[in-house]
Amino acid sequence: MPLTQDDLKAIEQLFDHVLDQKLEEKLNEKLASFPTKDEFFSSMDQILGELKTAREERTVQAHHVRGHEDRVTALEDIHPGGQHPTN
Repeated sequence: MPLTQDDLKAIEQLFDHVLDQKLEEKLNEKLASFPTKDEFFSSMDQILGELKTAREERTVQAHHVRGHEDRVTALEDIHPGGQHPTN
């Protein structure tokens, strides 16, 4: 007895269903190693916090360096060549 069109459609639907399940299982396996959305954003918040802190520290250090450069320049003006002026 040959298969009818309804039989072929039923078989196709069954294959589609089984293939969809297998693909979903494989996808879930692959995605299991990735962090969740909440884990990702939590780690990004931590990284961005550290970046902000580093930028703030760099600004403070640059200010100190400029202050030291000004002091060194003033001392060099008073003592050219690193020596006390002799009279």
